[in-house]
Amino acid sequence: MLDRRSRVIAAINIASAVDSADGALLPAVYGALESELEMGPGVLGQLALYSSLAATLSLPIWGQVADQRRSVGGRVQLLIGGCVAWAVLTALTGLTSSFWDLCLLRSLNAVALAMINPVAGSLIADLHPAEQRGRAFGINEVCKSTGSIIGAYLAGKSGAMLGSWRYAFFGFGIVALCAALCIRCLAYDSMAHTSDAPESGRSVAPRVGVGRALQVVCSSATFRLIVLHGVFGSIPYHSLGFLALWFQSGGVKDAGLAAALGSSLRVGGIVGNILGGKLGDMAAHRSPLHGRVYVAQLADVLRLPLVYLIFHVGVQNGSGSMAAALLFLIGCIAPWVNVGANRPILSEIISPSLRARIFGYQLGLEGISASLFGAPLVGHLAERVYGYHRPAKGEAWRHSDHVALGNAMFVCVMGPWMFCAFLFTLIHFTYPHEAQRGQKIGEKEVEEVV
Repeated sequence: MLDRRSRVIAAINIASAVDSADGALLPAVYGALESELEMGPGVLGQLALYSSLAATLSLPIWGQVADQRRSVGGRVQLLIGGCVAWAVLTALTGLTSSFWDLCLLRSLNAVALAMINPVAGSLIADLHPAEQRGRAFGINEVCKSTGSIIGAYLAGKSGAMLGSWRYAFFGFGIVALCAALCIRCLAYDSMAHTSDAPESGRSVAPRVGVGRALQVVCSSATFRLIVLHGVFGSIPYHSLGFLALWFQSGGVKDAGLAAALGSSLRVGGIVGNILGGKLGDMAAHRSPLHGRVYVAQLADVLRLPLVYLIFHVGVQNGSGSMAAALLFLIGCIAPWVNVGANRPILSEIISPSLRARIFGYQLGLEGISASLFGAPLVGHLAERVYGYHRPAKGEAWRHSDHVALGNAMFVCVMGPWMFCAFLFTLIHFTYPHEAQRGQKIGEKEVEEVV
């Protein structure tokens, strides 16, 4: 029988999996949207842009709301609300037939689900001591990767088996309702305590206004560097949303298989998140003020040659197995930055009463960059620079289309990650002092609880 804390953690991970499944849902049916609704990479990039911007702009607001709901039960209620909203909006998406209807529903859906990351991040940090946070964030990211893989595969496969991409959205609407019910059942005893009275270990610091909170968070040089790293580092992940379409244009005819191959990055992420969290905790134990930074630097450097190989190998003879294997290796390495360094470091440098907001601000600022320069830039480069030609109904893709899409993704992945490899060096100079200051603030607030 799981104790109360374990059940709340399970509820957090289910909500995170739902969020990631939604993120993989639309890219998995890009091919179907291109053929049925005649949307090329440029239009699909705009669709991704609008939904990403909607989520990005709402993240700081959700961070504020989550920090005001200081009880665990109050924040769990937000997770349930997000899943219910996802269920309704996802089902409605399956009924749309125009670009602007899709934009509206996906944007509203993105706003609803944007709350999950800051809420989950603050709960994980509150429920785990500093020396276990890397592993805890790693497990949470594994659940996200699993949700992404299942979402991408089922979305692509349902379209192929049932004849329409719409059934994927109807089905996931039901899944979201089931997820909300599971969270409610797991956290039933926490739901009885939803007042603002703090629980053991939770900060009782006075409420901080939006302007003051933003000033406190942004005064941290480490926070600014991590956000700048994320601004560039998140662009590649949004750019790789075209992987399923890239595999299809290379000769992988089955949409479900193309989505599965494109999910190799996420499959590797299952290993990478566990490994990265463990490595981060071990490195922090050996070198508390520099260990996590070393782990992030190593990951930033190791993934660069793999990116080069992927888009120069491509899909050969209708098989994307080699590219998928390389994507898997990147997935095993790339998550070290987030779970081994970024999230544990952010949990340590700021007052516990501002944790949801710091995650909200971080994800919001990073999301703006990813929204503007991720999928939209890939679509623009593919069509306007490298000569991608959207095939008409019944027309086969040309090899030049595969190359054009691959070149566009390569530019949008390699460039930002090269810059990221440099940025973490600077955190060696800012983090030690801020970590020690954050520890003192946290100890003071916990003493007030006791």
